[in-house]
Amino acid sequence: MSDNSLAEAISAYIAKRWEARLEKLEKNFDKTRKTMLEGSVELAEFNISCETELQREAQKYEPNAWLTDAAGRAKKISRVTHALKYTHTDAKGSSILASSHKTAEHANTWLSTASLSEPVLDMVCNAAELSIAGLLLLEDSHGKALITYVSENDAAPLESFAESPEQLLTWLEGFKLVLVDTELSSHKLAKQVYFPVSDGTYHLLSPLLSSSLAHALYQRITESRYSDEARAAREARKSQTYWHRPTEDFFNLVVQKFGGTKPQNVSQLNTQRKGQIFLFPAVPPRWKSQSKPPASTLAFIRSFERSAAQTLRFLVRYLKNRVNATSTVSIRDMRAQLVDQLIDCFVQQAALIQMREDWSGWSDSASLTNSEKYWLDPHNPDEQFQQNRELGDWQKDIASLFARWLNRKLRKGGLNVDDGEFSEWHSLMDGKLRELERDIGGWA
Repeated sequence: MSDNSLAEAISAYIAKRWEARLEKLEKNFDKTRKTMLEGSVELAEFNISCETELQREAQKYEPNAWLTDAAGRAKKISRVTHALKYTHTDAKGSSILASSHKTAEHANTWLSTASLSEPVLDMVCNAAELSIAGLLLLEDSHGKALITYVSENDAAPLESFAESPEQLLTWLEGFKLVLVDTELSSHKLAKQVYFPVSDGTYHLLSPLLSSSLAHALYQRITESRYSDEARAAREARKSQTYWHRPTEDFFNLVVQKFGGTKPQNVSQLNTQRKGQIFLFPAVPPRWKSQSKPPASTLAFIRSFERSAAQTLRFLVRYLKNRVNATSTVSIRDMRAQLVDQLIDCFVQQAALIQMREDWSGWSDSASLTNSEKYWLDPHNPDEQFQQNRELGDWQKDIASLFARWLNRKLRKGGLNVDDGEFSEWHSLMDGKLRELERDIGGWA
């Protein structure tokens, strides 16, 4: 663009608006013509009226006329950082243009609009005034917007379109109304908090969403996802090749939409984002128990019971419903399957402890029997411990621990079990432990 780049951009912008309007009119005219007979008087009269309307509309899109109309309606637009219409699109109260200087308190401590060195300003208006907002956001070849010229009381970009200095001044004064909200007000559809102060008085607080901050976050996240650089970085990671910049991922994001199918009813920036903003998770931290080895036999049993609770309940219910039933192969198979699941859960719970080599030797200070220590602490560095473990028959004691536990739970569930069942559970568990010992060389 030349030095007159902004004037050229204004002229092209208005011409584009006329092209869109003309296309819409032509479509409506063609739709109506299809209902009329070819060569009829009615069609001829309609074509004449169409030409008249096109001429009338074309005059409205002459730059001088269009700018005059735009300057007269500019008072319906507000340049803001915090827009009220994000709360409700029909809210009629004031939006706010907040200061964004780096010197603002907490600007470098808390993420807020004040953290932005050059926040993108939003335009709040009705859908009918969006074209005027678009005009004010046009930039010259140096990136300086028309709204900035207006704020500096500089009408140079508009001079070539004005018929007189008086008209130019009228345009400038009209567009200046975008910069200030002359009457601050809240609205029944706005969020409002009546905050008591003193002597029975209160402040009326109206929390507003920062459109400028939301837009900055949206641009940053979109850039990290869809830019050519970001895509190349992800391709490099996928192919395990070097790339000069890391990939960026934002987890647990939520997309919130404003304005429904008509984001233009909220603001100019909301229209650019297609009504979307990204929300980061803002939830309290989840309590995470510290992982540590069991201090006693009871501690291990309790952790095992939590993981096996569902299977145990099902086993007790299944057997109680068949107390008086004739023993069949299907019943015995189901019982064996459920008991086998409990055994697997028992050894898996132990495996979570056994695999922690960084805990080796922890059982020295635990309230466990020797057999339980040999089972749960296979990486104990003490040589005597390892010799005793290798020579001992600790699997039988662990099998007895499981069999006693299962019989106790079955009796508590109202089932009559005795030494016969104990021997069966013991045999199954003992076999499982010895099988694991053979397969993985002393880790069970």
